[in-house]
Order: sequence, then C-alpha cells, then structure tokens
Amino acid sequence: MKEAPQKKPFILAALPAFNEETSIGSVILRTKPHVSQVVVVDDGSHDRTEMVSKLAGARVLRHSRNKGYGGAIKSCFKTASKLSADVLIILDSDGQHSPEDIPIMIKPILDGKADIVIGSRFLTKGDDEEVPGYRKAGIRTITRATDLNGKMNITDAQSGFRAYSKDAIHSIFFNSNGMGASAEILIDASSKKLRIKEIPIKIRYDGLDSSTHSPAKHGLSVIGTIVGALETRHPLMFFGIIGMVALLIGLYFGIRAFNLYSASPENIFPIGTGLVSIFFILVGFLAVVLAFILNAINHMAQRIEKRL
Repeated sequence: MKEAPQKKPFILAALPAFNEETSIGSVILRTKPHVSQVVVVDDGSHDRTEMVSKLAGARVLRHSRNKGYGGAIKSCFKTASKLSADVLIILDSDGQHSPEDIPIMIKPILDGKADIVIGSRFLTKGDDEEVPGYRKAGIRTITRATDLNGKMNITDAQSGFRAYSKDAIHSIFFNSNGMGASAEILIDASSKKLRIKEIPIKIRYDGLDSSTHSPAKHGLSVIGTIVGALETRHPLMFFGIIGMVALLIGLYFGIRAFNLYSASPENIFPIGTGLVSIFFILVGFLAVVLAFILNAINHMAQRIEKRL
C-alpha cells in the first residue's frame, strides 16, 4: 500500500516596499522559484511599485498611507496568518538581500530546529566588509542593547532578512510601527522562548541603500522601542534603577544641605538645596514602589497568559 504523499509546506515570501519600482520586479522574479507565493506590502508608495509588483507576479497588499517599516511588517504577519503559511520569509525589496539565500534561511525551520532564522551580516568574519562603517557601529550598539533586554546572544538584531515558523507567526506580538519593530520582535520572541538561529549572509550596498530614514532617526527609533520594551517587560529593573539613582541624588543634596547649614555662622538652612533633596528622595521612593507594583502585575499577567 502506497504511502500518502507528504504535504508540501506553504512558504510565503513577504516584501515590505516603499517607492521601490526600480528594484522590486527583479527581487520578485528571483524570489518566486524558492517559495509558494510572493506578497508585496506596498506601504503607501508614490511611484509604480504596485504595478511593477503585479506585473512580476506578486500579490500586492497596499496601504493607503505610509505606516512605517513596523506597520508593513505587521501586515506581513497578518497575511501569513490569514493564508496559514507554514513559513514566512521577509526580505527587503531594494535588492540588498539575495533571494537565492532563501533555501538556507528556511531549512532550520523546515527541519524543526528553529522558530526564527535571522540572516546575519556579522556572524562570519568578513561578511560585514560591504557594510558602511557608520551603519556597522550603530547596528552593533542596537544589537547589544537588544541582547541585554531579551537575554539573547545574537549578532544582527537589525537584519530585515528573516524567516518565521508557523508558531512564531501566530505568537509574536509587537507595537512599534517604526524601525524599532525588528528589535521588539526579537525581545518578544525571547520572552516566549522561541528558538532563534542566525545564518551568515552578505548584503549588497553598491548604490542600493535607499533607506528613507536617516541613521540618527533610525537609531533613536530603535533605542526608544528597546527602552519601552524594558519598561514593560522588566519594570523592576527599569523603575528600580531610576528610583535608586534619584534616591542617591536626593541623598547627595541632603548631605550638601546639612553641610552648608553646619558651616553657616548664622545657622541658616539652605532651603533651595533642601527642597531639591526632598524632591529627588520623593521621586526615588515613588519609582521604587512603582517598580515593585508593576513587577507584581507583570508576573501575574504572565501566569494568567500561561494558563490560557
């Protein structure tokens, strides 16, 4: 008796795009042989990105206005969930990523060894030669901050070339609509114990760097997202550190006020310095109390989530 043929996994490639008419057609054509379907999320482009994408054979989901990189990634996840994709592979539409790397990106997921696979520019020595110096420094700083927040050990937290398993597609949650989404996704995945693996890739920067965000704006957006995630997921650390720093500042000004009072021949108390001391001590005390309250609420929410 013949065995029933094994169902072929449905692999969805999603390409976030904003004004990429010159490059997206070739990216789609090179991607199609490696996946089941290609979806382009046109994030409010003003050029012919939608038309070129359709001509190249992709399904197009168009935003009426530009929602930002994170907003486009949310649409990628929603589409993958709606289509019941077994694997979601996301890559840039500007030609920096090589679609020929898709098979090695999705293999750990198909083999059941990973839930998220990141195409890293820094995993193998020499792979980062094409990365501009200012980008390299910024990416490594952001990656380190993401590692500390999510208790991970990855090398490229800002890579836009990623693959996600079905479990990851349905369980990952993130708020950011900006560039910080990349870091927030990894922090959320780490908190949910999803398996993260990196694969070495190379990126083209030969005139293809069409980012609409300045490096400074990009960096501030990501750092803001990481700080927000730290506040939400680790309130005891976040508010505890703020509280302790405020208490130390208050103590410093309190000692200074006492010394000024002791040194004054007329025994005049420095009211200004004293008020500063009281202010910081109150802020510190409230921050520490808030840290413990939010930490208790956070643990309670996690227990409820596990039961559900």
